Amino acid sequence: MPSRLAMSWLPCAPGLLLSWLLLAAPVQAQEAASSSVTVITSPGLPAQDLSRATLQAIYLMRLRQWPDGTPIRVFVLPEGSQVHDHFAREKLGTYPYILQRTWDRLVFTGTGLAPEQVHSEDEMRQKVMSTKGAIGYLSAGPQSWLGVLAVARIDHEERTHVGP
Repeated sequence: MPSRLAMSWLPCAPGLLLSWLLLAAPVQAQEAASSSVTVITSPGLPAQDLSRATLQAIYLMRLRQWPDGTPIRVFVLPEGSQVHDHFAREKLGTYPYILQRTWDRLVFTGTGLAPEQVHSEDEMRQKVMSTKGAIGYLSAGPQSWLGVLAVARIDHEERTHVGP
């Protein structure tokens, strides 16, 4: 038989549960919101549809030119970045370490170059905006759209629109 002390907390249990849920809700909402990534391209690129396979080819450094012949310049955030992790997993369907191994293999064998790494989302935005043929990504949200002319929202769909 439960003790009187053990039974004394039972009337408070619904309130405690509700408090815990209310405190946890903003964290869960923030995590869900941070899982969206916006792919950005430099101004002046022609509007086009990119499939997930094309986006993978670009970030695995297999596709080196846009359809108009402009060389593709790929920018990435550091491997430990949460935005980079979300981008690799959700938009490319791979792990960040797989991307890094692929880039290392290209560099070490002399068959290709690794993407240019930037240190922050602000630097990513500036580099993509000022580099012809550039592609990069930012965490989705109002701040990611400022000053970016060509934006693509890559969702879980197979195809998406890239361009102005």
